[in-house]
Amino acid sequence: MSSSYLPAFDNVLNVIQSLSRQNNVLRLTRSFKGLLISQDVYIVGIEPDGATFQASDSRLCATQEGYVNLHSRLFPRPVVAHMTEPNVGQGTFVLTDFAYIENQWTERRYDRVHPKKPAHATLRWRRKAIRASMEDLSLNGIGLLAYKLLEKGAHFQPGSHVLLDLQLPPDYDWSALRGTVIYVNPIKCSLVRIGLRLHLNSREAYSLEKYIAGRKDEIIEELERAYFEARKPLGVERQYF
Repeated sequence: MSSSYLPAFDNVLNVIQSLSRQNNVLRLTRSFKGLLISQDVYIVGIEPDGATFQASDSRLCATQEGYVNLHSRLFPRPVVAHMTEPNVGQGTFVLTDFAYIENQWTERRYDRVHPKKPAHATLRWRRKAIRASMEDLSLNGIGLLAYKLLEKGAHFQPGSHVLLDLQLPPDYDWSALRGTVIYVNPIKCSLVRIGLRLHLNSREAYSLEKYIAGRKDEIIEELERAYFEARKPLGVERQYF
């Protein structure tokens, strides 16, 4: 778990127990293919190592296990937790490994999406060209993954100005998008995550907004398909193996 999380399992669980006695509703947010899903959830059970919740929309349970954020006015800070055992039929899931987020939660101003297929970008800085994988994209920023930056002579820091070339199917092609480095976070094995703030002209913004709107519709359709697939009864072949 990231160092930006403050472990506080017992404290969070005590607050959740208090909320359960008051029948309070909590707000849950999580990312699906980059798109933020947000809905009300209800506490239905407390266990020694976690808590069971009911989703107001059971499509949430069609998403894969992973980390989510939990919000309540009784939490001193937003909470991160690990979602397990999603049950689409019952609309329930279990949260474990609670911890407070170190920084305050800020709502996204723009939708963020993952590319449908792996996509690469070229980051240009001081006559150097660095190939990177695109992680996510929004109207004002992009997340990239790059390998061995220092070995390639890319010693940029937050605040550095860069140019970005990016191609996405079916026919989106951007060249020399202006950007500012917001963060450069090492992950492991010489892999780093780079966050850029994009500075777009009106033509670039219109084109990027069109791509994101189309990709958002695709992601919602993917979630719907995952939901209906999870709702299907087990076939005979799956019951015996």
